[in-house]
Amino acid sequence: MEVTDKIRTAIRFASPHILAVFLFCFIPIQKAIASPTPSFNCAKATTKVEKLICGEDKLSKQEKKLGELVSEIKKNYSDGRLDSFLKGQHVWLKLRSEACVLTSDKLIPSDQTKCLQSVYDERIKELAEQKTVDASIDVDNILDADETLSPYYPQDMGSVYFLYNGDIDFKLKRTPQTCRELYTLTSGAWKYTADTIGGNSQTHAYTTCAFKIFSSQNHTNENSGTKIDFGDLTQYSNEFSCLEGFPACRDIFRTYPISFQDEEKNGHLKVQTGITNHSGENFRDYEGNPTLQIEDKKFWIAGTNYIIHNMAVGDFTNQGRQEAILQISAYPSEGTYRNNELVLAYYDETSKSIRPEIIENGSVFILKTKTMPIGYYRERIRSPKPSAQ
Repeated sequence: MEVTDKIRTAIRFASPHILAVFLFCFIPIQKAIASPTPSFNCAKATTKVEKLICGEDKLSKQEKKLGELVSEIKKNYSDGRLDSFLKGQHVWLKLRSEACVLTSDKLIPSDQTKCLQSVYDERIKELAEQKTVDASIDVDNILDADETLSPYYPQDMGSVYFLYNGDIDFKLKRTPQTCRELYTLTSGAWKYTADTIGGNSQTHAYTTCAFKIFSSQNHTNENSGTKIDFGDLTQYSNEFSCLEGFPACRDIFRTYPISFQDEEKNGHLKVQTGITNHSGENFRDYEGNPTLQIEDKKFWIAGTNYIIHNMAVGDFTNQGRQEAILQISAYPSEGTYRNNELVLAYYDETSKSIRPEIIENGSVFILKTKTMPIGYYRERIRSPKPSAQ
């Protein structure tokens, strides 16, 4: 007779007292046996993180899943690429503790387990995406390379706006020095402040890292379409004026995409190039049409400033066309707010212009874009102009 059959028979004929003792003793044992195990031996757990993982089922499952992904990716890499990946994983293990401040007694998250779960969720998502990236592209080296992630002067403001748990007393503060630090620490207890400085810094840091990672995945070949001069800003469509928001979009975009150059030909825009002394004002011609001023990778229109910080040309979506990834800041001439966007630009034969697609947030290695529909711009145009103060 099988053991399970013997247990069923014993339960069937047992007295209520014996059955109660059996359920009290046996069920906890079964639960312990069924508990998930991480990728390491919990009997040898020594660090605070390891003990937390072994003491919580969800964390144990996450750690096991992470270990499986690491083993799977290691099979796809060899030589130097494997060394880079293993080094990156070692760096992440160190950051895992720092993300939840488990190496310090100064401040501890009220829920260390929840914090670690969030850090593991981020890392599992990263590795799941990393499996899809060509093994020849060393994304780990990109993640661990030193990078200036502050849009301001680091010596003045570099460590002020990135805080542990949003602590306004600045008891713990630091500056992310690499993209891996940015992704790992922000998945834990480290956050940017909710003010303008923090918001500007956060979007700048994320678009900087995304630009580096996405621009490394270039599929250009001899069939990648006609070469486009993405440095000629007069060929950009009027949709670019909507990246910052209401004012410029209202003044420039009408009912369909058209290049700035063609807008000028139609008498709706004045284009000035080679501008070296810009005052930031909302310039207009004698007929009241806005003026587009261009200097290298900067342009000004309708009281709004645009700066292309970085540009990479290639075929990044593997569609057999030439594209450009643009890291752009758009902001009003007055105030400190900056809208940092990562844009995929491509030449559209229908409108005869270079049009933008917004690169979506939330993915570390997989480039996803969204095209804002024409109705999006039309609604902005219909918005009433702000009344004079």
